[in-house]
Amino acid sequence: MIRRYNRPVFPSAPHPDRGGSPALALIDHLIFVRRPAGHAGLDVTRWEEDLKRTDFSTLAREHQEAVRRGVFGVPTLVWPEGRSYYVKITELVPAGRAVALYDAIETVHRFGEVIEIKTPESEGTLAA
Repeated sequence: MIRRYNRPVFPSAPHPDRGGSPALALIDHLIFVRRPAGHAGLDVTRWEEDLKRTDFSTLAREHQEAVRRGVFGVPTLVWPEGRSYYVKITELVPAGRAVALYDAIETVHRFGEVIEIKTPESEGTLAA
């Protein structure tokens, strides 16, 4: 998805598919954030300075670990033995119902044969 998006929007960026560095491609793409960020009132100079001082190595390690554990979206619940469940929700679940949702997912988890639950809505087959 991202690669399809990047090609037409940023055709001259040093994209990894054209032998460029993923990091350079990202930095090059950030240029397209500057104008809208400024219009939104963001202190772009401060943001760029903060970005230069930021070390993303911890984030990168945590991302690699999450991928290794099967996390592919937020929120994803990961059980100790490695099974994971991505929960696609339409809005924040109220605190009073969040525990019940977790308990329901835990109940489904006990059925090792069940690897996925889908609805027609999750496949985009129903009209909104």
